[in-house]
Amino acid sequence: MDSPPREPCFVGESSTSCGSHDPLQRRTPAQNAEAAATHKRKQERSQREKGLIIINTGLGKGKTTAALGMAFRALGHGMKVGMVQFIKGNLPTGEQASVRMHSGRMDLHTLGEGFTWDTQD
Repeated sequence: MDSPPREPCFVGESSTSCGSHDPLQRRTPAQNAEAAATHKRKQERSQREKGLIIINTGLGKGKTTAALGMAFRALGHGMKVGMVQFIKGNLPTGEQASVRMHSGRMDLHTLGEGFTWDTQD
C-alpha cells in the first residue's frame, strides 16, 4: 500500500507534526552545504589518476591474451599502459609489433630467456 507523499519538515519542526520521518529532509542549510562540500571532495578524489597493477599467473595458455585484452581496453579509454613479461625471451613477437603501433602510450618490457627446462641454477 503506497502512502501519500509527505511534505518536508522545516528546521525546529518535529517530524511528527509535518509527517516526515526522513532525517535528510530536516537538515539545516549549513548541513546541506557541508554535505554538498563533502560529496564534491569525494567526487574529486575518485577522479584522480591512479595506477593499477594486475599480475596474471597460472599454468597453460591465456595469460598474455588476457593482459593484452585489458591493455587494449585501457588504451581505448585514453590511458597509458605498461606491460612486463617475465618469462618470454627476446624473440620478436606479434605483441611487440602491436605495441609499436601505440608508441608513447604503451610500454612493453620482455625479460628472461624464454621458457626452458635448462636453467642456469
